[in-house]
Amino acid sequence: MRIDYALTLPAEQEPGEVMHVMSRLRRFCMDQPFEFVSPIRNRPPAPQDRSKMFDLRPNYVIGFWCLVPGGRLDLALYRFPAFKRTVIPWAHEAFVTLDSEHPAYTARHAAIINTLEEAARLGLGVDVEDPAGFQRHHSRTRLNQLRIMDT
Repeated sequence: MRIDYALTLPAEQEPGEVMHVMSRLRRFCMDQPFEFVSPIRNRPPAPQDRSKMFDLRPNYVIGFWCLVPGGRLDLALYRFPAFKRTVIPWAHEAFVTLDSEHPAYTARHAAIINTLEEAARLGLGVDVEDPAGFQRHHSRTRLNQLRIMDT
């Protein structure tokens, strides 16, 4: 199962404000059934860092990741330089793949969607594509039934 998502914050947000929001989101993640939650990265980007949303190399990264069965939930925001006089927001687009045969699949799937909903409550722009539709029905029973039909 693959969940696609994008996170954004307005370009005028200062790194300290972004760090505050991401720290709050990380604290939320620490209470979710993830296998591991990394420390926050607050640094210039590595040479391999590139955006999937924009064909630009970011000039700053703030974020962390959460380990789930089959993949990694990457919760980061990238700051980009102005492009052709366009100010680009803090942004990141990614996906997480879940192992639908893992016994904790349903709990982890719910935790991912709950985390993305918490990001929205904290003020981030969040766009999610969840083929299982958990963000609409919030039913673990229904999510488990879909998982069984997939296997």
